[in-house]
Amino acid sequence: MITEINISSKKCKDYSEMDIIKLIDKEVQITKNLSKIKKLGIEYGFYIKIIEKIENSELKILWEKLKKELNLNCAYIRQEPLYIGCILNKPGLYIKSRCSIK
Repeated sequence: MITEINISSKKCKDYSEMDIIKLIDKEVQITKNLSKIKKLGIEYGFYIKIIEKIENSELKILWEKLKKELNLNCAYIRQEPLYIGCILNKPGLYIKSRCSIK
């Protein structure tokens, strides 16, 4: 199953694709991107495509590592057909929703 994660923060601007690849112990594709968000303005980020299966326990460890390193608040995750949405609401990662965006 392919897992896609979109992240963005002001700190991402200072990181390269190689910096992000070094944080992930899976087969992965990384693309740097730029987003315009009405309330936040311009944000730099990354599209992360994990090509091999990742268990919830591994995903949680990866998310905590990325969150700390890049000062992230949330991420958009896509694991079709299982889940599409905020990583903080993904079943099996957290007992209850930790998403601050309503």
